[in-house]
Amino acid sequence: MSVLDHQYIRYRLAEFYSDIRIADSFMKKLCLIYSDRKQLPIRDVAIAKHKTTGELISLCAFLVKLYGARSITNEVQTHNIMKILNDALAQSIAGGTEEVMKKIIAEGF
Repeated sequence: MSVLDHQYIRYRLAEFYSDIRIADSFMKKLCLIYSDRKQLPIRDVAIAKHKTTGELISLCAFLVKLYGARSITNEVQTHNIMKILNDALAQSIAGGTEEVMKKIIAEGF
């Protein structure tokens, strides 16, 4: 029996995949805007940071649960989940906390 035989895991991975595809499209749009104008709307940058960092943290937390103790003891060598999770948590602070990003996003309402 494969891990993917479990409906919950398949559906969670489908949610992550969908969110990543949406974030990828948004980031590509920002790259096109930047290549054209050489600047970006600060609100769009805040949205990108808020969503991509949040998704990365959520995905890593899910993978830590999925792999269990192996993810903590580095038995999963090809996917160093704990390092990625720690980097994502640090990234959520660098350049502005989530609250700052939400404030920037909300100022445009």
